[in-house]
Formats: sequence, structure tokens, C-alpha cells
Amino acid sequence: MTRPIRQLTAVIEQTAKLDFRPTKEGGKLRKQKDEIGNMATKIHIMRKKLREMMGDLQQTQQVLESNAEDLNHLMKQNSAYAEDNSAATQELAAGMEETSANAAHIVENVGIMRESSDNIQRLAEDGEKNSGQIQERAGEMERISTESRHKTDQMYAVMKQKTDAAVEQAKSVQKINALTDNIKQISSQTNLLALNANIEAARAGEAGRGFAVVASKIGDLATQTLDTVSTIDEIVGEVNSSVSNMTECLTTIMEFLEQTVLGDYEHFAQVGEQYHADADTFQQIMQQTKEAVDALEQHIGEISSTVSEINSMVEQSTDGISGIAEKSGSTQNLVTEGYDKLQECTQSVNVIRDFVAQFHLD
Repeated sequence: MTRPIRQLTAVIEQTAKLDFRPTKEGGKLRKQKDEIGNMATKIHIMRKKLREMMGDLQQTQQVLESNAEDLNHLMKQNSAYAEDNSAATQELAAGMEETSANAAHIVENVGIMRESSDNIQRLAEDGEKNSGQIQERAGEMERISTESRHKTDQMYAVMKQKTDAAVEQAKSVQKINALTDNIKQISSQTNLLALNANIEAARAGEAGRGFAVVASKIGDLATQTLDTVSTIDEIVGEVNSSVSNMTECLTTIMEFLEQTVLGDYEHFAQVGEQYHADADTFQQIMQQTKEAVDALEQHIGEISSTVSEINSMVEQSTDGISGIAEKSGSTQNLVTEGYDKLQECTQSVNVIRDFVAQFHLD
């Protein structure tokens, strides 16, 4: 009787030591049909249930331990990713802020470009107006040069006609030279006749005295005529010299008019035509410049509108990225908190493992 009790006590002591491994003594005791056998059976059922529970707990501990390791690995990766995402988001936010500042700077520069374009447009409009005035003045200059040239041509033609007539009239002075030569010859012949008459009168004596007086008077007249003719020759020489000088002056004036004045008026007319053509070209250039500036103004307006839209989108993106950065920081904090909780779970699993390790099931 005592032996079965000792054996049953040994089983209970084994159970107290958390040793649930089957024993031969326990099997024998369960076969007994008495109270010891009944107690041994109940203890066996209890040990079996405890062994099954501990087996399930051990499996759960192993699963938890494995999952904890996997989760620990995942949390580390997630934490690394969260840190990378947070850093990248912060860099992206900083980049977007810089982009926003650059976009604002571009908008400011576009505004300056628009002001410059407006100034250029005003200058182009003023240039176009001035080119019209220059064109009018060039046309007036061309008209005046043409009229002056026509008047000078007419005056030159009249002066040439009168000069030619005066030169022809001056040639009549040469006829006076011929007449004085004839008078000289007549006077010489008259003197010769008077001399002959005096000789004949001297031969005639008293009868030829009256004829001698007449011959002497005729000789005196011939002498006076020669003196007068000499004076006329001197005057005619002076007249010829004056006429020659006048003819030379008129010729010089006509040559100056023909070679210089008319040429200058022709040059002035050409300059006026070229000035008028240049004014037309300048007006066309200013018109094209104004059209180009108008197109540039339109393009600058479109660029300004587009850059403003981009700046607005960049600001919205910056706000969104800043929110993402904040959420990334919050996510990282949550990941860190989850990692801390995981560490606590790991510690709990270790406690369970240590607890299960105290049981002997096999």
C-alpha cells in the first residue's frame, strides 16, 4: 500500500517540478482499480492537459518569437525607409521652396522685362511718329531741291542766251577798229593830198595862194582826224579790254553755273531722294520694330501668366510636400513607437520562452 503511494507522490513531485514527461510508474498506477489508480488516472489527465497546454504555449511562443524576429526585421527596414523618405521629403520640400523662390524671382524679372518692353514700345511708337515727320521733311527737301534745280536750269538758260547775245554784240566793237583803220587811211591820204596841193599851190604862186590855204586847212583837219582816230583807238582798246573781261567773267559764271551750281543742285536732289528713301526705310524698320515689340509684349504676357501658374502650383506642391514631410516625421515617430512596442513584445516572448523552458514535456 505504501509503495503505490510513494510512486504516486513521486509523480506529484515530478509535476511540481514542471516535469510532464511520461513515467513507467504512472502507467502501472493507472491500471490499479482502487483509489490509488483513480488518483493516478486523474493526475495523468491533469498532466496530459497541462502538457498539451504547455505544448500549445511552446508552439505559440515559437510562432511569436519567429514573428517577432520577422516583425523586428520589417520594422527596422520600415524605420530605415521612413528615415529615407523623411530625409528625401525634407530635401524635396527645401528644393520646392527654392524652386518657389526662383519662380517668384522669375516673375519679378518678367515684370521688369515687361516694363522694359513697354519702354521699348513707347520708344518705337515715338520713333514711328518721328520717322513720319522725317519722311515729310525729306519729301519737302526733295521738292524744294527739285524746284530750285528747275529754276536754276531756267535761269542758266536765260543767262546763257543773254551772254551769247552780249558776246555777239561785243564783237561789233571790232567793226569800230576796222572803221578807224579806214579813217586812218583816209586821213593819211588826205594829208598826202594836202601836201601835194601845197606843193602845187607854191608852184602856182599868187594864183594858188587861196588853194594853199584850203590845202593847209585840209591837212590840219586830216591831222586832227588822225589825233581823234588815235583817241578813238585808245577808247576802243579800253572797250575791247572791258568787253573781253566781261566776256571772260560771263564765261566763267556760266561755267560755274553749269559745272558747279547745277551739279550741286543735282547732288542735292539725289541726296533729297536718298534721304526720302532712307526715311521710308527707317519708317518701315520702326513699324517692324513696333510689331515685333507688340508680339514680344504678348509673349511676355503669356510667359508671365504661365510662370504665375507654375509659381502657384509650386506653392501648392510646397505646402503638400511640407505636409508630407510632417506626416513622414509623424510616421517615423509611429514606426519608432511601434519598434519600441515590438521590443516590449520581444521581451514578453523571452519571458514566455523562459517560462516554457522550465517545463519538461518530452
